[in-house]
Amino acid sequence: MMDSARDFEDRPDSPLVLVYNVQTYFRKSNSTPNTNDDAAAASLCSFCQTLDFAKIFLSSSVQLLDPVECHLTRFITWDGAMVLQNTHCAFCSLLRDAVFKRLGGTAEDGSTRFRYIMGHVEDFKAVSYSGPIWQPETAISAGGRRLWVTASMECYDQHGDSAHHDDVECRYVRANYDRCIQAPLLQPLDEYVDSHIVQTWLRLCQCIHYFSCEPRRPPAAYSFQLRVVDVDKGCITDAAPGCQYLALSYPWEGVDQLRLTTGNRHMLVTERPGLTTFAGASLTVMDAMHFCRQIGQRYLWVDTLCIIQDDEADRTEQLKSMGLIYDWAQATIVAAAGWAASYGLPGVTYRRDRVSTQKVEDLELAASLRHSIQSITNSAWNSRAWTFQEMLFSRRMIIFTEDQMVFSCNKAVWREDRVAEPGHDDNPPFQRSSLGASLQALQDETARLTQPLDSRLSVRALSIYQGLICHYVIREIGNPEDILDAFAGLQSVLEPYLGPFRWGLPSCGFEAMLTWRYKAGFPLPRRERFPSWSWAGWHGFEWLADLFPKGVGGSAPAFAWGHGAEVTYYQVREEDGSLDAIANEKPHAFSAAVLDAHLRAQTRSKHHVDRVDLPRDPPVPLAHLLVLWTSSVYFTVSRQRRRHLEVYTGVQYDQEEFTVMGDDGSRVGTICLDPAWREKQLDALEFIVVATDSRCDLLAMLIVWDRGVAFRVQMTSDPIRQKDWRGSRRKMIILG
Repeated sequence: MMDSARDFEDRPDSPLVLVYNVQTYFRKSNSTPNTNDDAAAASLCSFCQTLDFAKIFLSSSVQLLDPVECHLTRFITWDGAMVLQNTHCAFCSLLRDAVFKRLGGTAEDGSTRFRYIMGHVEDFKAVSYSGPIWQPETAISAGGRRLWVTASMECYDQHGDSAHHDDVECRYVRANYDRCIQAPLLQPLDEYVDSHIVQTWLRLCQCIHYFSCEPRRPPAAYSFQLRVVDVDKGCITDAAPGCQYLALSYPWEGVDQLRLTTGNRHMLVTERPGLTTFAGASLTVMDAMHFCRQIGQRYLWVDTLCIIQDDEADRTEQLKSMGLIYDWAQATIVAAAGWAASYGLPGVTYRRDRVSTQKVEDLELAASLRHSIQSITNSAWNSRAWTFQEMLFSRRMIIFTEDQMVFSCNKAVWREDRVAEPGHDDNPPFQRSSLGASLQALQDETARLTQPLDSRLSVRALSIYQGLICHYVIREIGNPEDILDAFAGLQSVLEPYLGPFRWGLPSCGFEAMLTWRYKAGFPLPRRERFPSWSWAGWHGFEWLADLFPKGVGGSAPAFAWGHGAEVTYYQVREEDGSLDAIANEKPHAFSAAVLDAHLRAQTRSKHHVDRVDLPRDPPVPLAHLLVLWTSSVYFTVSRQRRRHLEVYTGVQYDQEEFTVMGDDGSRVGTICLDPAWREKQLDALEFIVVATDSRCDLLAMLIVWDRGVAFRVQMTSDPIRQKDWRGSRRKMIILG
C-alpha cells in the first residue's frame, strides 16, 4: 500500500493518484486482485491493480459521506492525462466514459482542460415494484455502491482553496458530482424507453398515493375552450368534460415549428391517418405524441397546438388557465434533455446512449449514469421562465433526461434504472418540494372551505408570491415581452387571495411589494415595455435573491400597512388619463364591497385627487404611470463604494454599497448601486417614501427624472429612521 502520491510519480504506466487517508480502498502490499481470471487482472493498469474494488463497491465497513450534496468529503484523485493514455485498462475506460463523455466533447479535448479526476463512494438503495395490479406497492432495499466522479483543474483543501497535492496527507473537496460508476446495474437500460414501467408508475401513484397526487376533478363544463391533440385520429379536438390527457412541458424558444393559428385551424382539426397532420411540429412535440401512443394515452395538450397563437383573446384566456390545464392533466411529459424543441425525447423515436459497462474483478460495473436530480435541475427546461409554472402545477411528471426517464409526483421519485434517489420518500425534488407543495396545499385548503376566504390564507398567499418571484426572475425567457404572460397562470391562481395584479404586483399589500430590491448593483438592463417600479421592468437577475424585506407576508409582517408615511397610490387609466386609487391594505379576503369600503376610508384619511396634470409628452405609455402622494428628500450619496460579499446558497456575490448621508454629513443608510451608474450622477439624489415598517421607519426609493416622469432606480438597503428624514416635503410623484 502506498503512503503518498509521490510513490507513483516515477511509474509512467499508471495514473498519478493522490491518496488522502483513503487507504481503506487499497490492498495490502502482499495482496492480490480478487479474481480467478488472470486475464481480468491484466486488463487493469498497475495502479488500478492496487485498488480493492470489493471494498469500494461491496464492503459496508467503510464510513461514507454524501458528496452530491456538497459536504466536505475525502476523495481519490486520478491524473486525467494518464487515464486517457491507459486505453488497455478496463477501469480507466469507465473513468473516461464517466467524465469526458459528460463534457460533450472528445476525451482528448477534455485532457487539455482538466488535470484531475476525483471520485468518492456513496451507497444507494433500490426500489422494486410488486403486488397485484389492483393493489401495487413499492419496496426499498439495499442497492449497491456508486463512485461519483468529476473533473477539475486543481485539488482543493478543506476551505475550498486550491493547493498543491504534496503539501498534506489529507485534502477535502466541495465538488458537483453528477456522473458515477455503479455496481450493480439494477435494471439494464435499453436504447429505447420502457413504456411498461411508465404504466406501472402511473398505476402505483394512483393506487398508493390516493388524493395526494390526484388532479382536481375538472368541472362539468369548462369555463374556457380546452383543446387537446387526439393522437389516435391525428387531429386537434375540443376536450370533453372529464377528458384524461397528458400535458407537455418543454423549452421551445427559437425553434420554427408548427403552431395553431386562425389560418390553419381548419386543417389541424381534420382527421388524418397517423400523425401526418403535424408534420411541421418539432421533434419534441412529435415524440410526445408517439410516447402517448406507446403508453396507451389518447390525448395530449401542447401549448403550440392547443392555443390559437394569433388570436389575442384566446391566448390571454388560455394563459390565465395554465394552472388548471396542468393540474387537470394525468401527468406532464417533461423534456429535460437538450436545449430546444428540436432535440426530442431520448429513447422514443431515436436511440439514447447506451450505458458503458466493464467487468472488473468479477464485478459488473456501469459508467456514465448521471445523477438524475442534478441533471433535471441543471437542464434547459428547468432554467426557462415558461416552464416554471408548468412544473409547479404538475402533480405528476414523466421526465426525460439524457440517460433515462424519471417519475416525480407529490410523494415519490422513481427512476427507470430502479435506483431510489435520495429524498424518494415524501420529498420530491426541485422547487416543487416547497413552492409547488405550498401552492397546491393553499388551493386544496381553499377547495375544502365552506366559508369565504379569511386573512390567514391571504397572508400565506402573499408569502408564496414572494417565493415564486424570487425564483422566477432569475429564469431565462426568449421574448422579453412574455415576462408577465409566462407568469399569468400563477397570477390567476393567486388573485382570489391577493386581489387584482398591476404589472406583476398584487393589490394586497401593494406598497410592501413595491419595496422589492435586488442586492447586487443596480440598475440592471431595462425592459422598456414594463414600468420601472415592477420587477418585470428589469432583467439580468443572475442569482436567487430575497427581493423582499424580511417578514413581509410572513407570520410577523415587517410593514405597518398604510401607517405613518401616509402614502397614497393611484394608477393612470390609459383611455382618459383619470386616476384609479390602489388599496394599500393588509391581506384579507377580497370582495368588491370590502375594497370599496376600504378605498372610501382611505380617501377620507389621506390626500385624495381625482386628476393630475400629466406631462404632455411622457416617455412611457400612460398605463405605466403610478401616481404617489408621498414625501421626498434629497440625500448625498457617497462616491466611495464599499465592497460587500454576501454568501447565498454557498456562493459569494459582490455587492457595491454606497453610503447615504444627511444634510449634516451623518450616515442615514446605504444603497447598492452600479458604480459606473453612480459615477455619472450628481452628489445629491432624490429619495421618496414608498412604505413604512412596523417601527415606523421609512422604506425609501431612489428615483431619477425624465420629461416630468420619475423612474425607480433602487431601494435603500435598510429602512431610514424618521428623525433622519430631514428637509423633506410632500409632493406628487408620477412614477413610470
